[in-house]
Parts: sequence; structure tokens; C-alpha cells
Amino acid sequence: MGKCGSGHLLRAALESASRLRTLPRSEVSTVAEALGDASELAGNYERSRHAYAEARRLVDGEVDRARLLRKIGVLHERLGHYRQALACYTRGRRLVTSANQAAWSERSELDLASAGICSRQGRYLDCTRFAKEAARDATRAGHRSGWPTRSTSST
Repeated sequence: MGKCGSGHLLRAALESASRLRTLPRSEVSTVAEALGDASELAGNYERSRHAYAEARRLVDGEVDRARLLRKIGVLHERLGHYRQALACYTRGRRLVTSANQAAWSERSELDLASAGICSRQGRYLDCTRFAKEAARDATRAGHRSGWPTRSTSST
């Protein structure tokens, strides 16, 4: 990204926030997560991982922390580090203990990500189990993107 790119502006905003220390943590975490997203899209996975870790340090909610763990897991997955990715997804699932729409939605995304890894590893029984759990939680949440496709749910 060039000097005028969104990544540069987001990094500058985070640096300013760390000097000010008066901004709400939720706003700083939103900027850190946006930097992680922009860096991931640019293929800078290390910067993305650090930004997501910073955002995770600043958020309090279980769903937010789980979502950021899922995003870190995706980075591991992109690098072919399936065991680390699966560990992030598992940690995220353990964090989400609430029974509400946001929790079910995030759990469905975590289970769907886990199903994908298990499928790529040839662990089809685990893949099917995760896909079914994803479908169950997605249905509870009314979260259509968490519904598994044929490629992850067929037996």
C-alpha cells in the first residue's frame, strides 16, 4: 500500500490513539480490526495478525474476541498452518458460551471454518460433525452464510 492507502491511514490512527490514550477502547479496537482486514486483503498476513491481536486485547465481549480469533485462524489457514488455524477456531468456540443470535452466528462461522480444514485434511467425519453444528447454529441465528454448502456437508 502506498503512503495514501487505507493501511497507512489506519496505522497512523492507531499510533495516534496509543499516544492519546483517551479514546474509547471499542473505537481503537475497531480501527485495529480494520487495519487487520486491510492488511489481510493486501497479503500482509504478519501485519494483519498483529492488528487483530491488538484489537483482541482491546475488546471485552466473547463474540468479538472469538471473531478476532477466527480472523487470526484464517491467516494461519492461508499460510497452510492448519493445526494453528484449527486451534484458533477451537479457542474461539470455547469463548462463545452465550445463547443469543450473535453467539450462534459466530459459532456457525467458527464451525464452518473448522469443517473446511477437516475436509482439506481428509478428516471427513470431523468435517461432517462441524458442518452439522454450523448448520444448527446458523439456523438458530438466521445466519445464512453459516450454512454449509454441499462440498462441506456431504457424507
